[in-house]
Amino acid sequence: MTFSTERLLLLQRLYRLLTRTALALGDMTLIESACLALAAQREAGALPTEATAILGIERVQFDGVVALLEGREQVRWERSSRDRRTFAFRITAKGAEAAAFLDEALAIALINRSRFLTEEGFDRLVSLLHQCFAGVESGSDTCLLPAAALGRLGSFGAALAQAGAQLGMPSGQVMTLALLKRAEGFVNATSLVTALDLSLPAVRLQIEGLTEKGLVKLGSSPNEVLLEPSGAQRLEAVLAHEAVGRVRTAFVTSQGSDASRAEAFDELMSLLDYVLDGQMEEVPSVAIAPLGAMAGSRPSTLAALYALLARLFSYPERCQAEDHTSIELLRQVRELLEGLGPREGLPVDVAMRFEAWAAKSPTVRGSDLRAEFTRLFYGYPRLVPLTGSRWVTQGRTEFSLAHGERAAVGLEYRKLGLKNRPGNGDPFDALVSELDFLSYVTSLEARAFEGGDAGSAREWELLRLDFCAHHFGELASGVAQAITQHSDNAFLALYAWLLDLVADGVA
Repeated sequence: MTFSTERLLLLQRLYRLLTRTALALGDMTLIESACLALAAQREAGALPTEATAILGIERVQFDGVVALLEGREQVRWERSSRDRRTFAFRITAKGAEAAAFLDEALAIALINRSRFLTEEGFDRLVSLLHQCFAGVESGSDTCLLPAAALGRLGSFGAALAQAGAQLGMPSGQVMTLALLKRAEGFVNATSLVTALDLSLPAVRLQIEGLTEKGLVKLGSSPNEVLLEPSGAQRLEAVLAHEAVGRVRTAFVTSQGSDASRAEAFDELMSLLDYVLDGQMEEVPSVAIAPLGAMAGSRPSTLAALYALLARLFSYPERCQAEDHTSIELLRQVRELLEGLGPREGLPVDVAMRFEAWAAKSPTVRGSDLRAEFTRLFYGYPRLVPLTGSRWVTQGRTEFSLAHGERAAVGLEYRKLGLKNRPGNGDPFDALVSELDFLSYVTSLEARAFEGGDAGSAREWELLRLDFCAHHFGELASGVAQAITQHSDNAFLALYAWLLDLVADGVA
């Protein structure tokens, strides 16, 4: 097993991804996350000597982290059941909740970072992490990442930061140099955005700092940058630093002593290179086209209805709120229902109330809709949650049970190489995101159906029905019922009825 600059870069990218997730959602460092994960993974508790060996950290660092977790009431010290003369630290109920939340967040972060990913690919990634760091298959552990992986990654990140700081190189600049060295030529700054997980202005700031130090030079375009020989020398100095060498030796020793682990580590690096490859270019998403443009077959009509609902359940701007409360909207809905051939027509009372409320001035009815949106979906307390993780309890997939509903839905998107449409920063399991996804899948079903490809159309239909059965159905029905329970708004009553109509994917 070799430990090239490319592999160091991969580990650092994984470290940064997991660290940001832990800090943002768990308010803890990766080492703190590792200690918490170890306590969660050891029901009988862990002795300090065991913990430091597993996590690859110093005793003084371990003591400080556990003291912090104890202060948060996430772990506690108890006499060891194996040796009553010693004490072991064990997870508390509060700590177990935090560990489960963090585990789900890490799964979401990994899925969000990849473009194409299936359950098999994700499970293989987890299995390799356990083989490499815990010596067991992932099925024997309830957590996504073994504590050993979190601990050693945390140690690696800290060592690289220490080495960089002593040589006047923040870790972001070290990674930039490593990426430029791998390219072996001029590189466009925009290509570094995903690899560094930074915005383009932040990448340019990194390049500006390196240029001032004489470590890189700009090309004919401000976005073109080339590694200077002095930059390659500085990078080698950082990677040869004693702190980095110590952690690198620990990695190599732990993997090289076991041929199967060394082989698994090679495979893990290849898989991480695929997951973190940065190929996140725009992919086909749901087009917000006029309703009439999607008229045709029943699948195309259903796709148009999903797209309409995605717009109706997005927080409306003033002009949109006026459009979404107009008689014209009711006419369009009736046209869609006629083309769909629903099992039941639009209820008379729902239609009559909508018509009565639509008679108000556009300004008044738009203002009423926006106010009700805020009260139901965005106020506190949240009367009607719009995320699947708050509603889906029955028929959950194994992946959902293991890593959370949000991660499971995100994986469904990644199977097709999809991400949220531009401007939609909602979580994977948000109602609007799932409606967008269903509209896209159903539009592909319609295209195959109208092109005479019955086999492909059936495959897309089964995908749609499966997604509704395991994810969308309970979310849509729950939201529709909650709107009916908490609101008397005539416009939202129509939205809720339509949402419930398509909940099972059959309509």
